[in-house]
Amino acid sequence: MHARFLASLGMTCRGRDDTVKTWYLDELAHAGPEHLDAAYVAGYDRKTGFDPGPEVALLRELGLGACSTLVEIGAGTGALAVAAAPHCRRVVAVDVSPAMFGYLQRAATSQGLSNVEAVRARVLNPLERFSEIVFGLIMVLSFTCAISIAESGREDVRAMLIGAIGCNLAWGIIDAAFYLIACLTEAGRNATLLRTVQQSTEPEQSRQIIAAALPAKMSGALLPADFDRIGTHLKELPPPPDQPSLSGENWRGAVGVFLLVFLSTFPVVIPFIFLHEAHFAMRLSNGIAIALLFGSGHMLARYAGLRPVRTGLSMVAIGIVLVALTIALGG
Repeated sequence: MHARFLASLGMTCRGRDDTVKTWYLDELAHAGPEHLDAAYVAGYDRKTGFDPGPEVALLRELGLGACSTLVEIGAGTGALAVAAAPHCRRVVAVDVSPAMFGYLQRAATSQGLSNVEAVRARVLNPLERFSEIVFGLIMVLSFTCAISIAESGREDVRAMLIGAIGCNLAWGIIDAAFYLIACLTEAGRNATLLRTVQQSTEPEQSRQIIAAALPAKMSGALLPADFDRIGTHLKELPPPPDQPSLSGENWRGAVGVFLLVFLSTFPVVIPFIFLHEAHFAMRLSNGIAIALLFGSGHMLARYAGLRPVRTGLSMVAIGIVLVALTIALGG
């Protein structure tokens, strides 16, 4: 919620005063046509005159160091990301604009920075993608492992194939539905925060509301004048709708959740399609699931700055334990 609420303030990690026409950021629709234009982006830093030096100094005071991973949401041309890269282990710079994304990549390459990772903003972030994949794998593993206890033989292959595919479809639909519920809840919460700030009459009350919506370290780095500037900006925005609604981005995210769950777990079903011996098909299916769990952990480690192999193996162990508990409890 914090990142999206910050987006509604019209802020990035740089603290720029970009204009946001609605209270809730909607990816490319609110990027601004000029920020999608390569010619405009090429002269962006010169026009804005942004100096990343003070921001880097503040980040270092807050603990940015040689072992840190810095994630900048709304990185733009990457001025801050490039300036901070020499002072930390890894920088993940995220922006939705293809033009900004390309400029950022070229800037990092031209300065020989190998620790800057430019990322195009996605409907689902890496942590969400990881969660959906792992949940789907655990569900289908619980199904196939439970059947393997009592069933074996060629006649059961078709039943297991239909059951496994049905499990994938059902979990994908359920997960997509819960994703939409979470989006609607978050939209309502953000609308309530904005409405409360707009209706506040005392500056101190407005500051407390905004501070409560920000991470503790970020709010601690802001001065009262910074909170007042944010509060003034929020009060100038159009009031939020009385009832929250789902955006096109939310529906695309739900479709993405469904496809992620179904397609990421479909390899686990493949042995049942081509093999006629149920016992061998089940063992091969479980092996594929374990490999996918390891790959998911490896992906999570790259995103979070952890050790890939250790995290992958830990995810396999956690997955096996969860599957065993699910079966033991009758799931």
